[in-house]
Amino acid sequence: LVYTYVSSVLLAVNPYKQLGGEERMAEYWQKPPHTMPPHPYAIAEAAYRNFISTQRSQAVLISGESGAGKTETAKIVASYLAKKQTSGWAEDTPQVHSITGQVQHTVTELYDKVRVWYIGLRLMLAGLRLSEVKVLRANPILEAFGNARTVRNNNSSRFGKYSSLWYTKSGRLVCASLTPFLLESARVTSHATGERNYHVFYQLLAGCSEEQQEKLRLRGDDGRDYVLTNQGGESVVSNEQRDHDAAKFAELCESLTSVGVTEEDQNDIFSIVSALLLLGGVEFEEDKEEDEEEEEGGHEEGAGGEPSQAEPEPPSQGGMDTTSNLVANDFLLLDDAASLLGLDTMLLNKTLLYRRMKLNNAASSYQVARTPEQVTQSLNTLIRVIYARLFERIVKKVNALMGYNDGSNDMERLYNHIGILDIYGFESLEKNSYEQLLINLTNERLQQFFVSKVLDREQQAYEAEGIQWESVPLPDATPTVKVIQRAHGVIHDVPYCEGWGIIHRELARVNVCYSSGALSILDDCCLRASRGMPEDDDKYVGEVQQRFFDGSAGCKLKPPRPQKAPPNRGFRKGAKIERAKITSGFIINHYAGEVTYTASGWMEKNNGRM
Repeated sequence: LVYTYVSSVLLAVNPYKQLGGEERMAEYWQKPPHTMPPHPYAIAEAAYRNFISTQRSQAVLISGESGAGKTETAKIVASYLAKKQTSGWAEDTPQVHSITGQVQHTVTELYDKVRVWYIGLRLMLAGLRLSEVKVLRANPILEAFGNARTVRNNNSSRFGKYSSLWYTKSGRLVCASLTPFLLESARVTSHATGERNYHVFYQLLAGCSEEQQEKLRLRGDDGRDYVLTNQGGESVVSNEQRDHDAAKFAELCESLTSVGVTEEDQNDIFSIVSALLLLGGVEFEEDKEEDEEEEEGGHEEGAGGEPSQAEPEPPSQGGMDTTSNLVANDFLLLDDAASLLGLDTMLLNKTLLYRRMKLNNAASSYQVARTPEQVTQSLNTLIRVIYARLFERIVKKVNALMGYNDGSNDMERLYNHIGILDIYGFESLEKNSYEQLLINLTNERLQQFFVSKVLDREQQAYEAEGIQWESVPLPDATPTVKVIQRAHGVIHDVPYCEGWGIIHRELARVNVCYSSGALSILDDCCLRASRGMPEDDDKYVGEVQQRFFDGSAGCKLKPPRPQKAPPNRGFRKGAKIERAKITSGFIINHYAGEVTYTASGWMEKNNGRM
């Protein structure tokens, strides 16, 4: 049994095989959903019928654990809705805004009809007439840049997306759009053993020709040749895997072409991907030759036989300069990456080595050399930000080519949409880090939404109808969310993840008031570190411990469990604090169980400052 209903919710078990197709879709076409067996097609048909009958936008929420098959289910729903071009059914359905026997057209309504006709004509003349193929061909593009192999799933979505299919009031599909959020940008520079970076890196290496490799200045065609793609611990890459990556690269190029991305734009995209691969291999180390020269020059004598004292350099126009003695281990690598990005090599080098500071709001600024750790952090941040911007740019390009005008208010005013929310599921891994905390926080909010809209509403209906029943206590995610994030007033005022307000406007009705949580404490630590104050992951964990480890009843955050001491560590009996330090982090009690988070590297992952 793959599909079944729980009230109005479709419960799906991942069958790891295709259960859709044209024939199966035809069985559900324009059939009342309650008369058909449980299937995502029935959910899609129900959403479409509700949209037509109510003239209001609809949303299909897909949630579940990582690897449960959410993305594939979203594809099934989207494929059905993309085919809904109204072959007569929608026009015969009773509509809210019927004008039978009356003339109620206002000037605004007439204007709206003209605007609908004009936009449709404009899209057609521009060659952007939407089709099912164009909507579905975007999937390989998004999977290449937004999916990766994890320990649980070979094709795990590492970003959330809200797909919108926009229809006229009569039910005709006019365009589609995608709103991404919570891209796991930290994966670009760091991923766990047994996992991989985003698919596009491996696809590019396996699929591009020798001519393309030379043009993109690649140093090899194997993921093990690059730092960004060689962290998963693979000693050998099978021919089957390489062939799969090469085939996916061909599919990616074909998909980009089919949605209208020109060859020139594709070259620009792959140049950026290649540049990031090269930047990942750049390391900065002390210039030993310069140190030797300074050591020799320091013993030179002046005219009077005394060691000469170097004259201090005058301060620069913006402040006092300090000199960095760090150099790139492979300057040609840095030069090639800068060239692919269209940047000046020396300017990029200087930007990584130095930062400018202002003291006491003074007009002048000081150029300060970064430490080796700060240079590495700045380089990793630059790589992550560039990739995130590239991803956003690709999504905007896909949206535009699917007919969606991002800068126009006409879309929202003239059309309604059916949205499909596909977000990565709850994760509890052997080692849980910053990414898992954000993912699980989002799932806590979705779980609360489900409880409110399904379970709580059902009990309210019983009370309204006077039904005799035994009240069932419902789980409350508020305490868990409270220890993770900070909010004041209503939930939707907190921009804790980009694009979230678009997805769950209903959640804004839940009133809460939170004090400082683990994420807001992390933000404060990162802010202090950016101002030159000594901060690290251990200090962050210390602040969290001081804030929450008080043993109060109902607290959802607590210290990690004491672990057995590894051999030869010499821990004395009863040294619980020392043992706890092995796992520097904390445990959070989520709706799906307790998760132990290790806070190593959180400061760098949370730092988005350039």
